[in-house]
Amino acid sequence: MITDSYIHTNGHSKSIDKESWVSYLQNRKTDIDSGHLLVNDYRIDEIEIKIYKVTAIVTARVKVMQTKSGISEENNYRVTNIWVKESGTWKRAGFQDTKIN
Repeated sequence: MITDSYIHTNGHSKSIDKESWVSYLQNRKTDIDSGHLLVNDYRIDEIEIKIYKVTAIVTARVKVMQTKSGISEENNYRVTNIWVKESGTWKRAGFQDTKIN
């Protein structure tokens, strides 16, 4: 569900491409499966969607509560997703987040 030219940007690192994003997800799954990372709660709210023919911009707030290596933390992020319609299918083309209080 992501484009071949996907760009992912976090507030704490340089933008990464599709290959790097998929690799990150695989590593995160390994951490979750091993119990090294516990996602205690993950919520998305304040969702707004603006559609412009074959492009959509989706903004939201994400709340994450997790425990990693025995250390619990709660973080909130403001996120922006850019979606494009390719061959009749919506795919995410870009993502950016910023940590908020």
